[in-house]
This record gives sequence, structure tokens and C-alpha cells, in this order.
Amino acid sequence: MKGIVLEVWFKEKKLEPGEDGYLGEFSKGNFQLKYILPEKDSKIVVFTVDGKKNILPMKATIKTVPISQDGNGVFTTQYTNNNIRLAVFGQKGRFEIWEIAIVSQGGVFFLTEQRTYESQWFRGQNGEYVCPDFEKWPQLIELLKPIMEKEELPPVAEYSPPLPKTNGLLKGQGQVVWYNLVMQMGCIRLDDKGTVARVHWKSLPPNMNGGPRKLEAGQLVSYRKLLPVPQTTRATSFSMEVREVTPL
Repeated sequence: MKGIVLEVWFKEKKLEPGEDGYLGEFSKGNFQLKYILPEKDSKIVVFTVDGKKNILPMKATIKTVPISQDGNGVFTTQYTNNNIRLAVFGQKGRFEIWEIAIVSQGGVFFLTEQRTYESQWFRGQNGEYVCPDFEKWPQLIELLKPIMEKEELPPVAEYSPPLPKTNGLLKGQGQVVWYNLVMQMGCIRLDDKGTVARVHWKSLPPNMNGGPRKLEAGQLVSYRKLLPVPQTTRATSFSMEVREVTPL
């Protein structure tokens, strides 16, 4: 990924991820997620985000990811302490945000890489730097703004907001709005009115290639159950979730 080198260590042993990031099964301890950036590359910003979307710049090159046990005694890693994020800049203010994480599904651990955003900076009417896609996340704007000081940016009048994809959906079908490997859940649009529901990795079929269960944005799926979101300690804006999901 853009010349960035990733290493995973566990109890002073370097691990070699298999296909689809497979790491294996582990008990209590800590992973060390190490990143090495290209030399003299000042257009990559590394940071983490807490559960309230507070930005925490990464100064060290190693992220400690602890293993814990869930309520069923299964070994796992916990969002938000299982990942790092990288803002990688291209030309004319274009940039991508990648999330690198160590996740667990049923006690099996994976190293995951996912590009979660593509966006662009523009020059405002008064010469200011603006990023319309992230105007509701001012902390991210402030973190990335210094990169823009030497960039030639297009005028904000050229900005076009992304248009939602629409497909005719039958009963029991949905379309993936987004799916996040770090959180191991996603959002499914259920109809053309914009009704949405949550989807959790446990509701997905096994990955036949041996990797983590996941979905892709824009993918069509079917589901057999639509249920209220169970009460948990983690706050969520979703009221419903789909279960027994099958990609189409």
C-alpha cells in the first residue's frame, strides 16, 4: 500500500500474515502493529480515532493491540484500540484514508487493510483550504490542513457531492452502503426511501477463501431476518439489524 511496510509481532515473534491477512489463533497477550513509511515522504499522516471521533496523532511507529476475552470467553481485539489510520495524499488535494487493524472473528485473528474514504481538498472563495466531505469532522480538517499549504488546489466550485447509488430492491434484499472491517459491521439500505439497518460479521456466511467475513460498498445482499438491535454497552444510531445475510 503506497510503499508502506507493515509488520505484526506477538510476544517478540514476527508473524507472517497468510492470504487475506490470516494470523492464526492466539490467547491473552499483546500484538505489536508496526508501520514503516517511505523515506522522506511528508504526505502521509498516521493517526488513531477514539469512540467519540477524537483524533489522536501517532508519534510512535508501533501500535500495541491487546487481546481480551468477550462475554463468551472468546479471544478478540476491541474497537477502537485495534487499528491505525493513514491519510495518504496524491495530486491536487486528493487523498485516501486507510484503516489498518488486527481483528478477530470467532477467535481467529486477521490483519486487515481497508480504504475507507476517498476525498479531495479545494480552495475556498477567500483562499482558505476546504474539504466539503469532512466539514462535520473539524478535527480531521485541522489534522490534515498543514499538508495543503504547498498544494495547488482546484476551486471549491468544482466540488460535486457523491451521489447515492440506487437500485430497485425486492423484499428481503438490501444494498451495502458501507462496511467497516475495523468495526466488523456495516450499513445496509433496505429500500429506495433510504431505510437502513446494521449488519454484523456474525450474520455473514463464511469466507470461502479463508479470510474474514466482509461485504463491499454497493454490493447487493439478501437477508432472512430484520430484528431490533439488541441492547449493548456500545451506543449505536441503528434501531434495526439484518441477519442471515447472503451476498447476491
